Amino acid sequence: MPITHERTRFLNLLLDWQSARPERQVVILSGDVHAGAAFTLKSAYAPGRLEQWTASPLSTHAALPEV
Repeated sequence: MPITHERTRFLNLLLDWQSARPERQVVILSGDVHAGAAFTLKSAYAPGRLEQWTASPLSTHAALPEV
């Protein structure tokens, strides 16, 4: 069962918390998804942004070109 609505609610709560005091920063750290990545998430309805960083496993070989 998709949890899209729960994810959206969670991200909106974080954006609302951040918007209440613009000096706040939100960083989401995650792992165990078999590849590393970094994303910036912006809301269409509120100011602010969330940074998501995902750590890759130490045993993963580079599969994507470096940017």
